[in-house]
Amino acid sequence: MTQRQEEMQGWRFKKEVAVGDLVAFVTACIAIIVAYSTLDRRLAVIESAAIAQQERDSRQDSDSLRYQQRIDEALRDMNRKLDRLIERKP
Repeated sequence: MTQRQEEMQGWRFKKEVAVGDLVAFVTACIAIIVAYSTLDRRLAVIESAAIAQQERDSRQDSDSLRYQQRIDEALRDMNRKLDRLIERKP
C-alpha cells in the first residue's frame, strides 16, 4: 500500500495491549484513588476545624456581649452617683 492509500483508509486499531500501557493505566487508576482518599481526609479535617471555629466564635461573641453589658451597667451606676453628687452640691 502506498502512503496515499493508507491515508484514505483512516485509522486502524489493533487488538493489542502493550504491557507498558497496562502498567501506566493501572498506576494512573491507583493514583486517582489515593488522591481522592487523601482529599476526602483533608476535607474532613477542614470541616471539623470550621465547626470548632464557629463554636469558638459564638463563645467569644457571647463573652463580648456579656462584657459590654457589664461595662454599660458600671457606667450607669457611675452616672447615677455623679447625678446624686451634683444634686447634693449647693
